[in-house]
Amino acid sequence: MRAPVQTWLVLVALMTAMVNLAACGFQLRGADLGSIDLNYSISTLQGQDFDEQHRLLVEALEAAMIEAGARRGSGGVNLEILALQSEIIDRATSPVAQASEKIIRLQLKYLVTDAQGESVVGPQQFAFQRAFQVDRSNLLGSYEQQRLLQAEMLANVARQIVRGLAVVLVPAAAPLAEP
Repeated sequence: MRAPVQTWLVLVALMTAMVNLAACGFQLRGADLGSIDLNYSISTLQGQDFDEQHRLLVEALEAAMIEAGARRGSGGVNLEILALQSEIIDRATSPVAQASEKIIRLQLKYLVTDAQGESVVGPQQFAFQRAFQVDRSNLLGSYEQQRLLQAEMLANVARQIVRGLAVVLVPAAAPLAEP
């Protein structure tokens, strides 16, 4: 007789915990933590080579900013790309399998200033790396895989920058929701 009561109490406690977690998630969903209501611009250092990686990063940043609700224009914040380096390193080779492993390293340094040129977010640096297999019997497919991984890494960097800006640029007067 005692076992059904204990089982029932455990189930009630579990259901209570699940309802509390669901309610908390619902409340956070409406908190607009990922939205930015501002104008922005993106720039690079003068004289810096504007290669394919820079172009892909700027496109990813534009897409992430628009997705977060920001508008391109003056009078807001300026995200200045100070440095972007990408390198591909051979890591391991297997002559038997006709495959090798490569590592893509991506380093980005950026600065965020307001309309007056004052620093909002000081120089920040991201460093990412991803390993992937290169099949020597399908070099064209391996090159396309490498290109897709680099684009994915740049998109992830852009989303992280925008999420960081959303946290830093939240208005100080915005009230926090009561639990």
